[in-house]
Amino acid sequence: MMAVAAMHLERYRSAPSDHSIALFEASLQRALNASRGLRDGYGAIGGFEATPWLAPSANGDLAAYNDEMELAAATLRRWLSAPDALSHVWVRRAVQEVDRSASTVELLLFEELGRRIRNQRLLAAAMVLVAGGLSIAIHSLLVAVRARREAGVAALQESEARLAAFAKSLPGLGFMCSRDGRYLAIYGQAEANLLIPRSEIVGRRIDEILPGPAAARILDAIDEAVELNEPVVTSYRLAVGGGERTFEARIVALGDAERLVCLIFDVTAEVAAQQRSSLLAAAMENSSEGILVTDPEGRILIANRAFTDMTGYEERELVGRTAEELGFAHEGEAFYPMLSSRLDAEGGWRGEMRHTSKPGVTLPVFMSINRVPDAAGRTAHFVVAVSDLSRVKEAEESIDHMLRIDRLTGLPNATSVSRAIDAALEKDRGRTHAVAVLLLDIDRFQRINDALGRKQGDELLRQVAARLQFALPQHAGHGRIGHLSGDEFVVVEMEPVDEMQLARLATDIGDAFRAPFQLGDDQVSLQVKIGIAIGSLDGNSAVELLRGADIGIREVKRSGLPGFAFSSQELYSLAARRVSLERRLARALETEGFTLHYQPLVELSSGQVIGAEALVRLAPDGREPIGPAEFIPVMEENGMILDLGRLVQAKACRQLRAWLDAGLDPGFVAVNLSPAELRQEGIVEQLLTCLEESGILPDRLELEVTESGLMEQGAAAKDLLDRLRDHGMRIAIDDFGTGYSSLARLKSLPITKLKIDRSFVRDLPEDQADRQLTTTIVGLAHSLGLRVVAEGVENEAQRAFLEQLGCDAIQGYLVSPPLAAAEYEAKFLSAARAVPTSSRLDAAQAGAPH
Repeated sequence: MMAVAAMHLERYRSAPSDHSIALFEASLQRALNASRGLRDGYGAIGGFEATPWLAPSANGDLAAYNDEMELAAATLRRWLSAPDALSHVWVRRAVQEVDRSASTVELLLFEELGRRIRNQRLLAAAMVLVAGGLSIAIHSLLVAVRARREAGVAALQESEARLAAFAKSLPGLGFMCSRDGRYLAIYGQAEANLLIPRSEIVGRRIDEILPGPAAARILDAIDEAVELNEPVVTSYRLAVGGGERTFEARIVALGDAERLVCLIFDVTAEVAAQQRSSLLAAAMENSSEGILVTDPEGRILIANRAFTDMTGYEERELVGRTAEELGFAHEGEAFYPMLSSRLDAEGGWRGEMRHTSKPGVTLPVFMSINRVPDAAGRTAHFVVAVSDLSRVKEAEESIDHMLRIDRLTGLPNATSVSRAIDAALEKDRGRTHAVAVLLLDIDRFQRINDALGRKQGDELLRQVAARLQFALPQHAGHGRIGHLSGDEFVVVEMEPVDEMQLARLATDIGDAFRAPFQLGDDQVSLQVKIGIAIGSLDGNSAVELLRGADIGIREVKRSGLPGFAFSSQELYSLAARRVSLERRLARALETEGFTLHYQPLVELSSGQVIGAEALVRLAPDGREPIGPAEFIPVMEENGMILDLGRLVQAKACRQLRAWLDAGLDPGFVAVNLSPAELRQEGIVEQLLTCLEESGILPDRLELEVTESGLMEQGAAAKDLLDRLRDHGMRIAIDDFGTGYSSLARLKSLPITKLKIDRSFVRDLPEDQADRQLTTTIVGLAHSLGLRVVAEGVENEAQRAFLEQLGCDAIQGYLVSPPLAAAEYEAKFLSAARAVPTSSRLDAAQAGAPH
């Protein structure tokens, strides 16, 4: 560029022009800029940048080159401005110095070019090496990817195999189905729940296989699972294997929701269990009994509404508390430790308690506790049932009052008087004259009753009762004045007296009857005959004293005059008769002198004979006939009743076996167990042996025990009856209403039947008190789950009333008197039929009185 500038300067000097000057300045400036750029590191020449390609050693040469360029430029400008001041030789020399420096720089540039060519070759070789390494890396990567892909495929295959094995082992069924509800695959083992063979299902739509309602539920669930993109559960019912079953379907969409998995489970048992649990919960909540569930320590977990109503506590107040903390108490000391031991040993307890409610009201309750074990047999919970006995106790008191008090006169009745006499005799056992009985018989009462009518007769008896209480205030109360029946009253002297004092008392009673009785417009005069019996002299029981007093009355009647008489003269003949009777009974036991008669029991709802009671009779032997009402008490007193019971049981079982072998079905046969037999050791084994020898099933034998006999045995009676019941024998309470038993206690006994005593049936349906009493007994018995039989039914009016009342069965002369086995078989077993009303009336008319 410096040479070009010098050339433009030469042209100017030979032919001066402004154009030449401009070209000179431009060329000169470009040359200077180029040299300065090379020196300073930012310039370029010949396509080469000064840095970073030029080596650092070239910096001095570049600086020298720039200095020469600056000097030459200054020389040329001087020459241009003063051509005469400098010779042309100086100008050329300056240009030559620039050329020399430029040669040096050119040499540097050629060296740099060589270096760059070598570097380019090295770079090409490196690129070849990099390309080879990259190829190797890519190949290795491809190998690794292929290996990973193959491993993934193997893992997928293994996963699919596990999934297939899992699907095949499903207890229910699994389906793969399409979005439109078409079966794609089937899994699971529950082949029995498929409606058609597995091979015919795949490829078909759900609504082609399942019934309409079930298919609709599944298809709706598929739509919902796709729409929500989450699992959906539905259920449906199908008729499978001859029965209807409940299934649960769990459906979930896969991936793009074009396929879905549907798992089907048979939940019939679970649904039934849930329904049963719901029913049990509803039954518990709606039970009329209070029900608790406690933990093994007796702390309350849940309680039903009846319990909260009974106690006055809200359920949240009950949780975590025990029965003792809630005011449940028992008469016995240290009751709760005893209860804990009983529950550990036997797993349950039941009995009467008292409960003081939150408001402070004390109630009688009946509590039943039963253990609930877990799978290992350990106690998991206790279930406690509590019944409010308030109404039962009130009913018992009402019945007790009706049983103790004569409804007509308001005086103690025969049973109550007898109990009072026996209690007094027991208290003063061995003391002569400690107790005396005065039995009163109103002379001509029956004729007055017939003449004036029953209503006036009843009024007369009430006036007699009132006059006795007024005349003998010291004897009022405590069973000392009583009305036995009809025209018989009794006065009991419970203080030690002698015969003279008793005679004076009898005279006072006679004097009380001297004044006439006013019945409306009529006046009636009465006379009274009195028989007197003295404790220890005339007997040691109420029965014996009343019998002795009756002997005294017969003595007075024999005289034909009113007055009184003692029974002592008759005791000798009575004793003689007793000895004779005992010998006769012993002989009858030895010689098969007892026979059985059978009286049918008829079910009122169907009129069918459902069984018979075996009644023992003393076979005729040419002597005076003696009925069971006379010989059974004697045998009970001297112990022969045990032998008689064994004989009756064997005869009854053998006869029942004979009827069954003949193709006849008599139902069950009932035999009576006396109080002595209830106390007898080995009675259970004796009965089982009798059944085994005759081949009779235990439920064919019904055992009748009297209410009073149970009362005598106390708690031991329950243990015995439990054993008899456990062996399958029926148990009935006979003569109910005469023994003052507790209905709450009856609830704890394993009995199935109550037999209403004939004394309460005799005056039905006319007698209002008997109507009320029988109604109460039937209602309470049914509330306890017991069947009721009425004894002594003798007419159609009684039967109709009892049937209307809901009594289950009847027994009595209306149907038939007790019959010998052959007569009973001919009349009731030869043809299986109901006993029509006309037959009942015929039987009642043909039968003898009791």
